[in-house]
Amino acid sequence: MDDTTLPSTFVSPSPFQLQVEKPEKSYVIYACSVSLFSALRSLFSALLAEAADDSLEQVWVTINNSECKIVIGVSYIPPNLRNETEIIDRHISSVEKAVNSTGINDDLFLFGDFNRAGLSWSVQPQSNYLIVDALHSSVNAGSTHLLDGMAFNNMFQINPVRNQNGRFLDLIFANLHALPSCSVTTAPDPLCNIDVHHPPLMVTFNRPVKAQFVDEFDPPSFDFRRGNYEAISLALRGIDWSFINQCRNLDEAVSRFTALIQELIHSYIPKVRPRYKPTWGNRHLARLNRARKSTLRAYQRNRNPVNRIRLTSASRSYKALNRKLYSSFVRRTEHNLRSNPKSFWRFLNSKRKEDGLPSSMFLSNSVASTNDSKCVLFAKYFAGVFNSECASSDEIAEAMFPVPSDTFCADIFTISNEEVAEAICNLKQSFSPGPDGIPAVILKKCAAVLKSPLAAIFNLSLQCHLFPRSWKESLMFPVFKKGDK
Repeated sequence: MDDTTLPSTFVSPSPFQLQVEKPEKSYVIYACSVSLFSALRSLFSALLAEAADDSLEQVWVTINNSECKIVIGVSYIPPNLRNETEIIDRHISSVEKAVNSTGINDDLFLFGDFNRAGLSWSVQPQSNYLIVDALHSSVNAGSTHLLDGMAFNNMFQINPVRNQNGRFLDLIFANLHALPSCSVTTAPDPLCNIDVHHPPLMVTFNRPVKAQFVDEFDPPSFDFRRGNYEAISLALRGIDWSFINQCRNLDEAVSRFTALIQELIHSYIPKVRPRYKPTWGNRHLARLNRARKSTLRAYQRNRNPVNRIRLTSASRSYKALNRKLYSSFVRRTEHNLRSNPKSFWRFLNSKRKEDGLPSSMFLSNSVASTNDSKCVLFAKYFAGVFNSECASSDEIAEAMFPVPSDTFCADIFTISNEEVAEAICNLKQSFSPGPDGIPAVILKKCAAVLKSPLAAIFNLSLQCHLFPRSWKESLMFPVFKKGDK
């Protein structure tokens, strides 16, 4: 226990007690007591929730923090009232009210002695909750009302601990969001005297620490086909390129040159309009999708019949228009197969759920499922097959003998503006930019202005015997040939 342990005033021999720890957002609850509210309030921002029915033996507590809300309830049904369906239905109504007060990221727990000795529970395979073992259970009207009410509110029984008689008297129900992160065991250090019929229970559930997000936005996409290249050329003519020869090193010159071109791209190249998702969507479908999500959030906050009808209506409208647009898109794609085969194969691959690379890749015993880890596997593979052996001095001398009379010498060689213009003219007019964000179409459209600064950078590279560091970066697209993809 740490310094958040309950004060001694909350530790008493009453039948139910509570203890909470919160190291690293981990909470431990020893179930369970009516002194729940006082204990929690000393540790958290806890509020005693308004009871749905004051005549019932129950209490509800809401714990608020910055990430979520945790609602904890305690209920008791005396043995003489365990088959009174009216009492059970009123308890269920209070549970429904608590469920409606929670959001999709909130946790809800209900601790209770419902006196259901006839129910036997078995663990559901590969899950954290238990289900009623119908073969070994005695089910009456009261049990049916309780189980149906909990199922209707998506509450799951998670207590696997039996008492000394092999029965489950104390039940713990949790909502769907809390299931993956909670567990119930026998309390190792109980706070009260042990009752053989009600063993002390410890419920542990972890709340994820709120993620600290860094705003890292994807670079904007530009429509280079609709760029104003005349304005770019005019702006380039007003730039004094003498700074290239005044820079301290080659990388600084290339960096300043690239920054100037990128600034003009942002000014004179329009950004690509966001595509509707799915591909066949339009503004009307996007509006219906937003309306559907809005009604879904409203229904999750308050699961009443009105919100359910609104959600159903919004979903039907969206699905009807989506089917209509999709059928039209398929017919249009088939009709344009000859004129636009890329669109057809892009759609076909999307139906196959293929984007060029499988969702997971492996090399020997290493498996990668993210883009970064896949790149590491490719680098590991190519490093393993790369021959890094260096030739000896004798081998280099033998390869260079006899030296031709017209040997290239970088120290006396210069590149002219005309040679740069000719090389640019031979480039393919590509609209796809590389890592620096500058496509070949910029060079071709503005060759008359860019040939001089580019020639200066090339000659500086030859003089320094260096290649610009940023120009060593490239985008690589692995092409599958054969074997296991």
